[in-house]
Amino acid sequence: MKILITGASSTVAQKVVDVLRPHHELTLVDVRYSREFPPNIQKLIGSVSDRRFMQQALRGRDAVIHMAIAHEDAATADEERWEVNVRGALITVQEAVAAGVKTDIGFLDMVRL
Repeated sequence: MKILITGASSTVAQKVVDVLRPHHELTLVDVRYSREFPPNIQKLIGSVSDRRFMQQALRGRDAVIHMAIAHEDAATADEERWEVNVRGALITVQEAVAAGVKTDIGFLDMVRL
């Protein structure tokens, strides 16, 4: 299965990558490159709030695991958190549906496949 993982540089996302990597073709998406990204996996640098980027990122994927989030801290403005957490989630869902990405697969199903 071809799976897109957004917010891929997070600690939790890295655990998901470790579980799914042996069984699936993964594409990792984040706004920055992480040294924690495993080699030999496609990596895309961009924002979930960029509709054109997400259209391209989701093309040809079977599933998406949306983990992108902007945390509340001194360096993150309210507008930036809204842009990623609300608009980014909406764009990810809308573009996944438009790309024909399956929306009824649970994480445990992915592990079993």
